[in-house]
Amino acid sequence: PESDIGRIYNTPSDDPAVNPILSYLANLERQHAPGTLFNYNTGETDLVGFVLSRATGRSLAEYLQETLWQPLGMEHDAAWQLDTQGHERGGCCMAVSLRDYARLGLFMLGDGTHNGERILPEGWVEAATSNQLQTPFPNGDGYGYFWWTLADGSFQARGIFGQLIHMVPEDNLVIVTNSAWPTAVGADLSGARAALVAAIVDAAN
Repeated sequence: PESDIGRIYNTPSDDPAVNPILSYLANLERQHAPGTLFNYNTGETDLVGFVLSRATGRSLAEYLQETLWQPLGMEHDAAWQLDTQGHERGGCCMAVSLRDYARLGLFMLGDGTHNGERILPEGWVEAATSNQLQTPFPNGDGYGYFWWTLADGSFQARGIFGQLIHMVPEDNLVIVTNSAWPTAVGADLSGARAALVAAIVDAAN
């Protein structure tokens, strides 16, 4: 509860006109120069959400609906948790059905196209799912533009409590899990999920 991520959503802003997440982040000191250290950071992703919302003049949910949810023909509504000022949390808390997560994975495997229509700029998916920097994790994972990159050429979106979209470009394969782990993260749980993914990939070949 006393960690930054535990406090960021529960600390009131000094100025009621300023979002409490932005207020909290503004009061933290920079620890490292940009680009010098890999640090998986929910608060910084929240910040990206504010930048996107202000750049587009729309809420994150509205922008997502217009650019992806409707064009991709998603089957179900998604639920996105809001902060105390009604802004979507860019760093967390979206609930999506299994089949719609799979649609998102197929969209990424299709280079950001759907039914022959280009939705994302050409080359963006390749850059986003390429290893932009190496993580310190022993399994050799890299990181792209919010996508985890693996040494075998596959890439993933990972969420806490076991959520996963695993994409294997060479096999045109998408593996999705919706889970409710007893803890947000855990080496044993992640290892079991990785073994499941490996078994599915082997079975598909």
